[in-house]
Amino acid sequence: MVDHPDDAAALPESVEAIVRLIPLVGRVALVSGRPVADLRSRIEVDGLLYSGLYGLEHAIGAGEIGVDPKAAAWIPEVAMVTEAAIEWAASADAELDGIVIEGKGLSVTLHYRMTADHALAHEVVADWARGEAARTGMRVIFGKLNVELVPPIDSDKGSAADELIAGMDSCLYIGDDCGDLPAFDAIRRWGRDSLVLAVQSSELPADVGEKADAIIGGPQGVARLLGQVAESLD
Repeated sequence: MVDHPDDAAALPESVEAIVRLIPLVGRVALVSGRPVADLRSRIEVDGLLYSGLYGLEHAIGAGEIGVDPKAAAWIPEVAMVTEAAIEWAASADAELDGIVIEGKGLSVTLHYRMTADHALAHEVVADWARGEAARTGMRVIFGKLNVELVPPIDSDKGSAADELIAGMDSCLYIGDDCGDLPAFDAIRRWGRDSLVLAVQSSELPADVGEKADAIIGGPQGVARLLGQVAESLD
């Protein structure tokens, strides 16, 4: 967990394990609410599948980024909502100092991790986001100390997972936020050999931990697990 979204980084041990895994298994994918370009700026690996913005963007390695055409039509509206969010945050009451607006092109996230009162910030940010959703028709997604507005398109980590596991015999999925719950459900419906893990942190939502097969010990635990899987298959 980092205070500012720009400070997020992949552990070198995890990147090394992913590089080892790609030639050993059918697919290795990074499924995220971040744009693909942002993901590649933090971890760019040949052969890695990227599913960004809850499945609205996709790419393989350094290849061309594909965008859902229905989502692309929302870019102007999202830009206006992003500007509105920046103006609103700048004029917010002093007790809400610390709100960070992250424009993602096809979505906008309002982070309140750096505010002094998370409960108050959640209430106020959620109310503002719901108002914008009602005005524009966009959809609200709640995450760990953030609220996101996305186009009203039937796409989430669950639909991304459906595409990624098609034709596979088994699946390992690792997630840590409410946005991963649709993927958990998609893999459960799939019904084949699978393991769904939640990543322990002070901010792990209770329902994410409850719906996982097991909870793994933080990012370092993920790196160790991926390394062990690669070792066992190599």
